[in-house]
Amino acid sequence: MILTYMAVIESTGLVRDRWPSALPVSLDLAEAVGKPPTNAANQPPAPRYVDVLMHGVRHLRFLVDTDATNRAALNDTWKGHLSALAPALAGMYDRDHA
Repeated sequence: MILTYMAVIESTGLVRDRWPSALPVSLDLAEAVGKPPTNAANQPPAPRYVDVLMHGVRHLRFLVDTDATNRAALNDTWKGHLSALAPALAGMYDRDHA
């Protein structure tokens, strides 16, 4: 089991003013990288860092709809950004392995 934690932080001004190398994380990124590679039942999955990141972001989107405490912690900018995503907990590994 691998546990991954995400932290949402608030930044005044533009994020790239504080973190110049920051890149946008959006639905466009998820579509550009595609789904992770498949694996056989006797093989462990080999998620890429971007897969872990997108899973976490989609989980945050899920929490906007299902968890009042987390929803209250996210400002309108976050909620607007997350609204482009469909809430999801799973589905990255829904393709059959060839």
